[in-house]
Amino acid sequence: MRPEQHYARARAAEDAGDLSLARQLYLALQQLAPDYPNLSFRLGLLASQRGELVEAESFFQAELARQPDFWACRVQLALSLMARRQFQPARLALQQALADCPTSARAEQARIWHLIGRCRRAEADLPQALQAFEQAHQLQPHPDHLREQARVYQAQGHFELARHYFDQTWVQSQQASDLWALADQQLLAHDYAKAAGTFRQLARLPALTLARQALALGQVAVCQQALNQPEAALCAYAEASALQPLAALDLSRPGVLPMVYSSQAQVLQWRERSVQALQWLEAQPAAPENLLDWQAPPFYLAYQGYNDRDWLARFSAQVRRRLPPLQTGLPNLPRRPVLRLGLISRFFHHHSVMRCFARLFMALVPRGPFTLHLIAASSLLQDQLTADLRRSATSWTWLQGDLLAQAAQIQALELDLLIYTDTLLDAQTYLLSHYRLAPRQLLLPGQPVTSGVSTLDLFVSDQLSEPPEAQAHYTEQLIQLPHWPTLYARPALSSPLSPAALGLPAGRVYLCAASVFKLHPQMDAVFVGILQQDPQAQLLLLELSAEGLTVQVRARLADQLTPAQLARLHLWPKQPPARFSALLQGVDVLLETFPFGSLNTLMVALAAGTPMVTWPGDFVRGRYARTLLLRMECPELIAGSAEDYVRIAVEVARDDAWRQRIRQRFAAHSHRLFDNPVALPEVRDLLLEAAGWS
Repeated sequence: MRPEQHYARARAAEDAGDLSLARQLYLALQQLAPDYPNLSFRLGLLASQRGELVEAESFFQAELARQPDFWACRVQLALSLMARRQFQPARLALQQALADCPTSARAEQARIWHLIGRCRRAEADLPQALQAFEQAHQLQPHPDHLREQARVYQAQGHFELARHYFDQTWVQSQQASDLWALADQQLLAHDYAKAAGTFRQLARLPALTLARQALALGQVAVCQQALNQPEAALCAYAEASALQPLAALDLSRPGVLPMVYSSQAQVLQWRERSVQALQWLEAQPAAPENLLDWQAPPFYLAYQGYNDRDWLARFSAQVRRRLPPLQTGLPNLPRRPVLRLGLISRFFHHHSVMRCFARLFMALVPRGPFTLHLIAASSLLQDQLTADLRRSATSWTWLQGDLLAQAAQIQALELDLLIYTDTLLDAQTYLLSHYRLAPRQLLLPGQPVTSGVSTLDLFVSDQLSEPPEAQAHYTEQLIQLPHWPTLYARPALSSPLSPAALGLPAGRVYLCAASVFKLHPQMDAVFVGILQQDPQAQLLLLELSAEGLTVQVRARLADQLTPAQLARLHLWPKQPPARFSALLQGVDVLLETFPFGSLNTLMVALAAGTPMVTWPGDFVRGRYARTLLLRMECPELIAGSAEDYVRIAVEVARDDAWRQRIRQRFAAHSHRLFDNPVALPEVRDLLLEAAGWS
């Protein structure tokens, strides 16, 4: 039989779907005519279909050695490399394929540009990725190219542009997945009312399964909670569960709480309701499910101001009942010359969590003996900090697939220590923390609250911030370092602006720059007291919520103030970073919230020299301002009661000389807070000890 007959029979078998026979015939032909045109290419395609990617690449490369301008073969080589996450060599292959592809083949060129864009995005080169997707769309308009442009804009934090492109994608494709992406983008942009409407639309789409329709209703509930409509959120969850019972819906209900409470009595009422909801959850039957659709960990519970340890431990037990079990345990690894550290987070970009911890770990690695393995849990945003972190790490892992597949990715790293920056900020990392993925697992105070998760061994905190008997607040073993585990960069400050340029009202300006859910009813006594005791007080509440919920705080205070006093309470618009630092420099006093305080805002304020007042709470989440003021040698700004808080704030605002002395002390001692590597040896020793290397 002549070679061309062998080839024809093999192609016929391939076209008929008999891939095994086709492979046999191609291999037989290889014995007869090893240089037969396209033979290695066909063998490479068959190997790709079997998942034998390395073998496929060797066949493609053999074909290209004979036919260097075979651009379609080079595209297949790139696809195989992309499947193995070898994005740079894949991109280089695609760029060569593009050079060889005829300019008349516009559809093929568009596809190659699209693939180049995907490689660029995976390499975190977002501007080049965007250009590639735009070029693909110019060559051949298609929703796929618009969708990828939307994802790039999303990763860059350009949420309005992302929303526009997702909207255009949905209009052109009419695919439910694109409408869902649009709804997700509306949610990310904090346009909760519009997102709720889009998720409602999804819940009515017959193309979706009942489970997906129910999950869409669950997202309606998420939006309603963000709009401070907890009763409506609970009704939406009930409606969703009636459509299709799902563990993701059951787990969401205990964490439904108001964003703004009308009174302390309402705090207690919802506290009791959360306990009842937890009891309800414990009584429900449970079976393992894919929980990656769950989006609502009980984040807001900590803002009520109580010890949440037992509640969170009970809740974690219910999560564990519904998780699929790991199929494999940890191997017994010999001690190696370096310690393999895994750092997992959703926030490997300019975010409050990474402002605390990114520089710490980048500086820690050279001090060894460590290798750093970064594990990105569905991170949406990428920026220069992302690139810096990737360069500092030994490996970078994007988690993919279902929860068990993600757990397997982490296990494959063979880590000695796995470190979570936070858990309650992100459902995915919270779920993964329930698995034993490293011999020792630590939690950093990215959200300074216990996880309640039994597979997290240590919670890393500091001695000065924790109150006495603090171990009672944690399910993890509490580690109290001499210093807070950070290497905090000095915040960049804009030039000061005059009160007129800032638009500030005339008088003594008090600023509370906290998220609305931190404006606890306990703060009312401070706000009211300042406005009553200082006739020149102008109180600014920063409106950080896009949905305008701070107006509900103002309404709560209205009954306690005269009309004249209420007129001096201002809802101030959210400020961009540069103008925010100018605002901090322009006010007289910063009012720290309690019982849940801040950290990053305080650091900017200290750099700006803004006097502040705090009343430390019972838990570390309300005690960071105390720590910072003690480091600055300003203990007189730490109050012992709400009345004391008001007294200090008013006296500071009235006394220009005192404020100047405070600014001088902040400036003199700020080196203790910023760019100070004092915590590095403490964290290094902790990690070595935790791994049993001390």
